[in-house]
Amino acid sequence: SLETGIENPLDQAVVAAGNAAGLSVTWQKLDEIPYDFQRKRLTIVVDDGDDESALIISKGAFREIIDICAIDSGKKRAAEALFQTYSEAGSRVLGVATRRMPRVQRYARSDECDMHFEGFLKFEDPIKSDAKAALEAMMSAGVGVKIVTGDNRYVAAHVAEAMGIDPHMLITGEQLAEIAPDALAPLAERANVFAEIDPQQKQRIVTALQRRGHAVGFLGDGVNDAPALHAADVGISVEGGVDVAREAADIIAVDICAQLATLPYPMATPDDLAATAKLVEERDRRVLTRQVDVCDLGALQSTVTDAVAEFGHIEIGCANAGIATMGPAWELTEHEWDQMIAVNLT
Repeated sequence: SLETGIENPLDQAVVAAGNAAGLSVTWQKLDEIPYDFQRKRLTIVVDDGDDESALIISKGAFREIIDICAIDSGKKRAAEALFQTYSEAGSRVLGVATRRMPRVQRYARSDECDMHFEGFLKFEDPIKSDAKAALEAMMSAGVGVKIVTGDNRYVAAHVAEAMGIDPHMLITGEQLAEIAPDALAPLAERANVFAEIDPQQKQRIVTALQRRGHAVGFLGDGVNDAPALHAADVGISVEGGVDVAREAADIIAVDICAQLATLPYPMATPDDLAATAKLVEERDRRVLTRQVDVCDLGALQSTVTDAVAEFGHIEIGCANAGIATMGPAWELTEHEWDQMIAVNLT
């Protein structure tokens, strides 16, 4: 990969596919026009062996790529139809375009024009088998679930329908930009799917729901999720999320099965998503927590000790023991600390 910046799973998949096919990059990089959330594309300029010209390569959201291409209306309609077909089937689709131009010292965004549309990068990102049941359990417990994504409207609707979320009232980023703040709050309550949304718009949606009296949790793992994670009442990221997302979050979800696999004795490994849904289903009381690395057992024990002093009792989820409720006077063995999944203050 010749591009710089934060790595993401799509770029990693492209590199992995190239390596599996035995491809290697022999071109020399000359310049780069970085990705941003307005253009929704990234451009690199390479020396591909031509002494007099350079090759510009752009990839990004399909609409933002096709709009900078010199392409006749018939071919454009055919490309748009293929993009919609791929997306409605649940694939994530990027566009790729190229242009050859004379060598200059620096290249600018204005050079992203009159390009040749090369085709698509198509990614399969299947939904986890237990995800729908977990969300259904949460929704039956009174937790409203909404999809807020930068992905295109077709794949967002596909995922929503597959997960049992009504996609018929879908709001795009383009539509959201035209909605006044006062009008957004009631719309945010009714709509379940928001697609082609930029980072600031994600934050707007969170804030709009809060203005309607909702306590809002937001789950995200990318750079574009950081504003919404920070604005939410509870920001949740994951162990593999980028640094800025994890730093903005209140809670980090870790791969407990991977953690348990490192222990020196055999352990039962629960289904984390289903277990989380069960905890939500069984409670209607407030959950408070402090961000803590589950591997740092000293910090975790200190967190729990402080919680007991403040709240009088806690609930501790253990990998092989379900839920155990303990009062202020208690001690955990080292083995029990090793089994800790999560701390929920009640």
